[in-house]
Amino acid sequence: MSPTSLTDLKAPTVLRNRNCVYCGVNLAVTGSTKEHVIGRRFVPKGVLNGSWNLIVNACPACNGRKSGFENDIAALTMQGHATGKRYHDDPRLEADASRKAVRSISRTTGRPVGESVVTDEFSFALARGTSATFRIVAPPQLDRDRVLQLANYHVTAFFFFLTYDRGSERGSFCEGEFVQMDFSPRHDWGSAKNRGFMDLTGTWEPRLVGFTADGFFKICIRKHSEVPVWSWALEWNRGYRVIGFMGEPVSLSEIEARVSRDSLRELPCTDGSLLRWREEVPLVRADDRLFGAPAA
Repeated sequence: MSPTSLTDLKAPTVLRNRNCVYCGVNLAVTGSTKEHVIGRRFVPKGVLNGSWNLIVNACPACNGRKSGFENDIAALTMQGHATGKRYHDDPRLEADASRKAVRSISRTTGRPVGESVVTDEFSFALARGTSATFRIVAPPQLDRDRVLQLANYHVTAFFFFLTYDRGSERGSFCEGEFVQMDFSPRHDWGSAKNRGFMDLTGTWEPRLVGFTADGFFKICIRKHSEVPVWSWALEWNRGYRVIGFMGEPVSLSEIEARVSRDSLRELPCTDGSLLRWREEVPLVRADDRLFGAPAA
C-alpha cells in the first residue's frame, strides 16, 4: 500500500464493496445499507458539504450500532469546557453543540448531554482535627467503552479503504488486537501519554494521514517498520483525540509498554479512600506532531 492523504481528495470516495466494511459479512446474505463513514450528523451541520467522505456498503446491524455510538459521542465532543466555553469560536459548531446538548442523551447519566456536567465532593483531614471539602466540576464525560467502539468502526473502515481491491470489490481487516491507549479533551493533549505516543510513532511509516469536514475530523494510520503493528489516531470535532494501536498481540504489548505514562498525585480522603489526580496539560501548537503538522 502506498500512503494516502485525505487532504488530496476532494470528492467523496464511493466503494462498491461486497463484504461489510465493519464486520466482513457477505452483504448478499445480510442485505446492504449505504454508509457514510464520517456521519453527516457526527460533525457540525454543513461542514461536510463539498468535503471528502468515505461512502461504503455496510450490513444493517453494523450501520445501526455505529449510528447509536455517534449520536451521544458527537454531542459530547462538541461541548467544550465545563464552563460552557467551546474549543473553537465557530458558529456552525456553536449551533450544533447547543442543539445536541438538548436533544442528545448521555449514555452515562441518562440525561440530556447539556445537563450531564459531572460534580463530586471530597473531604480531606487538616491539622488539629479540622477538615476541608472540595467540589469538583467537570464537563459531560465520554464513556471509555463507547469511545473504543466508535474508534474501532472509524479505523476499521479506513483500513478497509486502504486495502480495498476494486477487482474483487473487497477489502481487508487488520488481524490481532485493537487497543485504545487514551482519549482526551483538547486541554489535555499535552499529557505525558499523548506526547509519548507522538514520540514513539512519529517515525513510523504513514499509510493514511489527513483531515476533512473542514478540520472537524482527522485521522492518522501508521505502520511499524519491523513488526505487524499499526498506530492510529483520531480527532473528533476539534475537541477530543483518541489514540491507540492494532496488530499482533505480543508485539503490540511490547510497544504499548514503551509509551510514557502520566504521574499521579495522591491525597487521602476522610472516608479512607485515596484520591488520585494530576493537572491537565495543553499542547503547544508548535509541538503538535500527531497528524504530521501543527493543529489547526
